[in-house]
Amino acid sequence: HAASPNPYIYGLAFFTAFLAYRLSLKDLEIKDIFMSSNPLILISGPIPVYWESIQKSSYLRIKEYFPFVIVGFFFFKVISSPMTYYLNLIDYRSPLIVFIFAVLFRIFLYFNFAGISLIIYGFFGMMGFKIPLNFTQPFSSRSVVEFWRSWHVTLSIILKELFHNKAKKNINNSSVAITIVFFCSAMWHGVSLNFVMWGLFHSIVFILTVRLLKNNFRILPIFLLVIGIPFGDIMFTDTNTVRLLEKLSNFGEILSMSTLDLSELLMYLSSVPKYVLLSTFIAFILIGMEFFLKDHHLFINKNYE
Repeated sequence: HAASPNPYIYGLAFFTAFLAYRLSLKDLEIKDIFMSSNPLILISGPIPVYWESIQKSSYLRIKEYFPFVIVGFFFFKVISSPMTYYLNLIDYRSPLIVFIFAVLFRIFLYFNFAGISLIIYGFFGMMGFKIPLNFTQPFSSRSVVEFWRSWHVTLSIILKELFHNKAKKNINNSSVAITIVFFCSAMWHGVSLNFVMWGLFHSIVFILTVRLLKNNFRILPIFLLVIGIPFGDIMFTDTNTVRLLEKLSNFGEILSMSTLDLSELLMYLSSVPKYVLLSTFIAFILIGMEFFLKDHHLFINKNYE
């Protein structure tokens, strides 16, 4: 899934994942191939693990699905686009800034990825086709288990069918099956050491969370979610192995972190344009609403309506 300048393999990761999924289910038809090769879907998903015709008038379809386009555009253009400013933080080594960058990156990625997916979801709905909703408010989650079920939903469905179910059936070990899933997810994103580290790290966090939930722990899974996702993103974002290992080794000295680290952060923040800070503020407000108001009638269905 890593970016490539070669136009002939545009969207190949999404397209081949879809084909493998349908072949695994022994349910692949010509019309499905045409749907999955639509350029809009190949931009960033959702992978059309299912799709169906909407039997409603054009007016009702527009009334129902156009709001998703508006929300998606707001996510993508108003929130995520200004937050690209933070991507230059990749070069910093200070543990404090590295961790904050990981948090900001996940937030940026959410509003970018979910925004595009919502726009595509809305356009297809208005054209008369219902496709999967690729994000279901992941920041309302209380554990990494919930988080990954709500993040890039269609890829999760495919990975479960292709690897988890088969591994669990053949090996009869849930932990091994989970590790295989995260390793395959890592390879889907990119074949490099940082993605291998990311996959193995998240498989450990996921397995530990499952065991905590089985023993009725509720606070520790939230802690693992809040710490585990950013630490995973430290690995996910940096393909420079030397720099990544330096960043991770610096966390061993976090207790001796000097005021220089804090001053470096404050100096950086003072240079951030106000429009970027405003977008970041709005992003944190929306994420806070997802998390703290998850049972409110506006958020409980997790469908952005």
